Amino acid sequence: FASEMKALTILQDKTEANPSISIGKNFFNYECTSYTVFRGIYRLQPGYIAKFIGGNLFKEKWWSTLENIERIGESYDDQIEKWRDIFTDAVKIRMRSDVKLGTALSGGLDSSSVAAVMHQLSSTNQFSTCQADFRNAICSHYPGNDLDETEWAKKVADSCEMNFISSSIDFEDSD
Repeated sequence: FASEMKALTILQDKTEANPSISIGKNFFNYECTSYTVFRGIYRLQPGYIAKFIGGNLFKEKWWSTLENIERIGESYDDQIEKWRDIFTDAVKIRMRSDVKLGTALSGGLDSSSVAAVMHQLSSTNQFSTCQADFRNAICSHYPGNDLDETEWAKKVADSCEMNFISSSIDFEDSD
């Protein structure tokens, strides 16, 4: 048993490709199978446990995500409200800290949403275990990159009353 295939390949006399895996056949289903790219090495599928009893290996399913999905109201508004509650709670949990903290802010929707919820939580005093100095937005950018969203990140940081920390990464200057 190992978490990586390379730990098992050294136990084989000869490492061979698994003929069951091919781009033309079932390549896109590969992650859903017990097969690996190496012949004779198998994976334990997600949600399964393995037991070795009396020289025999037994696999048993112990978790199924589909069987444990919480059903949310049928209406779109109910779904939005549930998502908002889960997302806000996730941000709140991650704001628990004894040390200075902040958030990575790219200017995109994901990081901007996190910054906005941090601001909302602080504005409404909805957290009690957060370090007082959490208003730090760190934005890394690459000079000359057409995808640079620093301008948008700065706007979000200003809107959320966060200390904007810009970090320029230039690969030409690195050793």
